[in-house]
Amino acid sequence: MSNIQLVAAPSTRGPFDPEAIRALAACLALTGTDVATLRETVKRIGADPLFALADLLRLKPALATALRDRNVFADIPAVALPDGRRSITRLIADELAEHQRQRATLTERLGEIVAACNREGVEPLLIKGARTLWLGAPRWRAMLDLDILAAGADADRVQRIVKELGYVEAPGLAERPNRHHLSPLLRRDAPGPIEIHRRGGNRYADPLLPTPELESVAEMCAGPGGARARVLPAPHHILHALVHHHVGHGGDARGLVEFKGLYEFAVEVAGLNADDRAALAERARRHPRVLAALDLWLAAAHDFFALPPAAPLCVYVDATQRWRRIRARMTGARSDRWKYPGYAEELAMCWDAERAARIAPNGGPFARLAMGWRAGVSLLPKNPYR
Repeated sequence: MSNIQLVAAPSTRGPFDPEAIRALAACLALTGTDVATLRETVKRIGADPLFALADLLRLKPALATALRDRNVFADIPAVALPDGRRSITRLIADELAEHQRQRATLTERLGEIVAACNREGVEPLLIKGARTLWLGAPRWRAMLDLDILAAGADADRVQRIVKELGYVEAPGLAERPNRHHLSPLLRRDAPGPIEIHRRGGNRYADPLLPTPELESVAEMCAGPGGARARVLPAPHHILHALVHHHVGHGGDARGLVEFKGLYEFAVEVAGLNADDRAALAERARRHPRVLAALDLWLAAAHDFFALPPAAPLCVYVDATQRWRRIRARMTGARSDRWKYPGYAEELAMCWDAERAARIAPNGGPFARLAMGWRAGVSLLPKNPYR
């Protein structure tokens, strides 16, 4: 058991081939792309290069699902040739079958962990991919691990419970006693590690969406066999994932966006009802950087994945301009002198007068000053051991 190794996620910062990334976006677009255009797009790029790009971005199951559900290649038989080549429909079927096998195994492992926690009186809070497994959707979501939030001292208790199921700590990791999650846990029959979080995000993300707030809004949700776990309501789940990707992974600093996180964001925002959209907008207004991040990702999802705007969520001009700069960086069309060009762009959005008025409609110029100050303070260096 001791020679199990933790596999790192591949880098997804680019730059990417502009034509290939546009083709992937067209295949995953939520609206507006007809079947004939998609067939020509895939033919022009090639199925293997397109799926290789999707695999790098951890969007391969999403791509296979989109092409299958839209019947883009329904007239082509699913065949495999003796030389190893496959028709695109066979490629799609094989990718989805493998994804569903891995998903089924992860779901089984998650059910075992939740049941073990329940036996000791704990209802764990499932976040990110673990939440989607528990709720059963979206079924195309790829994940490398399972994340469980157990705030504060409860994290050590849940870590012990999972170890008693035969999991071991990943070897060779540096000891970081104040990190937001404990040492990842591995088991041979688990497709990925289990991460027990003591906080909802790292030292950059947690202040924007604090762990006590996540704990306070979590809702109990029964699963297989009556097992009980808690999950975040949709607006907080979307914001938690947004802050995790944009801030926790440094996209705000580098002036980049993670395409996998952006696609998940687009699909989940598209599925919100009017009340949840209002709740999402209202919660984002409580911190200038969260509001700026939401506006940026709405503009990016609208442009890249054809997310249709729905009130009260809007696409703002400055967010669209920032997204265009980000898109240029990620396709190699823009190069910056500074390592972290995103900080200036982030602060510019936070200083915007219109955005300040959305946060404090009656605050006048002082509201804008306070918003910019709060955003600037939140960017100051944090304790590196958290």
